[in-house]
Parts: sequence; structure tokens; C-alpha cells
Amino acid sequence: MKSTIFCALLALLVGIAMCDDGPQGEDLGTIMDSSVLTAHWVDPSSESFQVTRVQNPIAKYSNRNGRAVTDCPCKSVFAPNTYVGGSIPAEMIAALEHAQCLWSCALDLPAGSVQLEVNRQSNGPGVLASCGPLIATVGGKMVPCPLAGCSGVDMKMYVDPNAVSYYYGLDARPGSSQYDFVTIALHELGHGFGIIGLVTNSGTGYRSGTGSSVMDFDQRIRYDAGSGSTFPWARNPPSSASTAISAITSGRLYFEGNKFQSAKLYAPTSYSSGSSVYHLDETAYPAGHENSLMTPMLRNGEAIHSIGGFSCDMLETIGYKIPSWDACGSSQASAPTPSRAPAPSPSRAASPSRAPANPPQPSSPTDGFQPKGQHCECTFIY
Repeated sequence: MKSTIFCALLALLVGIAMCDDGPQGEDLGTIMDSSVLTAHWVDPSSESFQVTRVQNPIAKYSNRNGRAVTDCPCKSVFAPNTYVGGSIPAEMIAALEHAQCLWSCALDLPAGSVQLEVNRQSNGPGVLASCGPLIATVGGKMVPCPLAGCSGVDMKMYVDPNAVSYYYGLDARPGSSQYDFVTIALHELGHGFGIIGLVTNSGTGYRSGTGSSVMDFDQRIRYDAGSGSTFPWARNPPSSASTAISAITSGRLYFEGNKFQSAKLYAPTSYSSGSSVYHLDETAYPAGHENSLMTPMLRNGEAIHSIGGFSCDMLETIGYKIPSWDACGSSQASAPTPSRAPAPSPSRAASPSRAPANPPQPSSPTDGFQPKGQHCECTFIY
């Protein structure tokens, strides 16, 4: 059996497909409730337009060494992409491969070990692109396939070249009415590598149909309540459903990383399906901030070509290795955190190796970006 958890982000619909340790995996699709993404457009006149750019750190390397920006200085962790459903414009492919280069420089994975399938299809109103990881259940943990070493496809991406006016340049200079595709692809791939989880605002506070399995990302989400700090999703199901559900709209969720211990997560008082929890806080890291890539809003004319230290720390915390933090871009140190209970340290004994003896077979996922006039909102779809 195979399952897909759909999460949509600013124009990014994040989906997770699951498989268990066996060659065929286990389908949980009949348990999950999937629905269709609906874009929520923000009045373009609600704010004055402002072009914002965050340059990528690899460009500095390329410039210093006389390399063209199109030359990737790192061995790609991606196998050649496979393309399904029709032709993809060459300029879109070039922008996607540039985003893949940036991630390849930031993560220590075997060259050619991550298989991305790119599907051309209409993603629905206002959706720019979608992508998501396949998930392997290994030793009671749900692990993104790029980290677990699944056989076959590790991520699937869905793109619609006709959705909006894209900018495909690699120089982070979209026009005032354009949406920067490198930014979109870079964000989507971040979810594909594992910035995602199973927190929900109903039931126990954790996605049903997952048994007692947990995701490392969820275990490191800290709730700074008035009476102290807790980790509501340290186990599945949470020890207190009421605490877990109230935490989602508290405005006080943080990711307890190994390097940065107070990366603030987006937890508005009104739950926003697809935006809440699995993005960095928009107010704390506004347009132009070095950690703004994984926030839930994107303006036309905005370009973010730096992964950001917080995002790299999230992935390092769940099991990836970061060979050079410079490739992530610099990050401000997080503010001192209040006294809190120690973060759970998930056992690594059960962590999957890159080449498990019986590699799990993945299923099909998706994640998607939504433009909203000058803004984007995310809508997670399960």
C-alpha cells in the first residue's frame, strides 16, 4: 500500500508519499483524506510593490573563480531528471537545475543518488509548481526517501509552464510582475528533502493512519507555552491532544535545531492549512531576510536564491550532513531561548543508511506554490 500526504505551500503544494520497509511499500491512501488545492488571492493593491532579492552564495564562488553562473561547482546529488506528461521549456529546466545545484552544494549525499520526476500538468488555480518527497517507514520512523536511500523516484514535482508569468533567469532579477522560478524550485526542493511532517489541527494533533510512526522533524517542534516549553509531537499520538492542537495557533512554535535552537515557525492564531507549522514565520523573517526562502509568502518580483542557515539546520537535525554552511548562506544566530525541557533526541540506531539492503519502493507525492497578486499563501492538502 502507498500513501500520499499533500501539503501546499505558497505556490508550493507539499506532498509526501509513503512506503514501508518492504519492496512494495504499504498503501495508506485509503486512510488519508485528499482534497483539491484552492488558491486564496490577496488584493495586489493591499501593499506597495517592492522588489526583494537574496543572492545565492554559489554566485560569489563562481564570480571569484571566473565561472559562469550556469556552471555548478558541486557534484550534483541528483540523478538526471525524468520528465513526464509533455515537454518542459528549456529555460524552466535550466532554472530547476540551478536550484538543484544550490541544494547539491549544501547537502552531503552521494552523487546522483536523488531521483526527481518532473510532471507537466495544470496544478489548479494559482498554483505555480508542486513537489514532494516519498517517505520510507524505517525502524518506526518516517524518513524522506532522499535520506532513506529508496530505490526509484525520491521526489515528484508538478509544473505548469503556463500558470503565471515566470522569470527563468539565474540572476535573481525578476520583473515586477514575474514570479522567480529558481525561488519556487528551491523552496519546493526544501520540502522534498524533508521540511514537512504530520502535524494537524484535529483529532490527536497528529495525522491519522500512521500508527505510532513519527517524523524526526515533528519531534523537534517546540511549543513555548507560558508555563514552560514542551515538545507536543515527541510521540505519536501526542501525550496531550489539546496541547498539541492549541500549540498550532499559538504563535509560539519553534524548531529546535542542532545549530539554531529558536527558528520560529509560522503558527498564526487562525490555522492556515498548508502554511501553518511547516514554514518559517513570515513576520520574523520578512522578504529580504536571509532565511526567508521557507516562509509561506512570496511576492511577484521577489527572488530568494539562498537556502538559509535555518533550513539547512532543519535538515541537518533530521539526519542530513551539511558539508559547508557557507553554501547555505549566512544566518543570524537565533535569539536566546527560554528555559525548556530538553529536545528529544531521536535514536539514530534505526536511521536508514543510504543503501539499505532492501530499499523501500516509493509512491507519488506533491508540493505546490501559489501566487496571490503580490503575495503567495500556502495551503497544505492532505
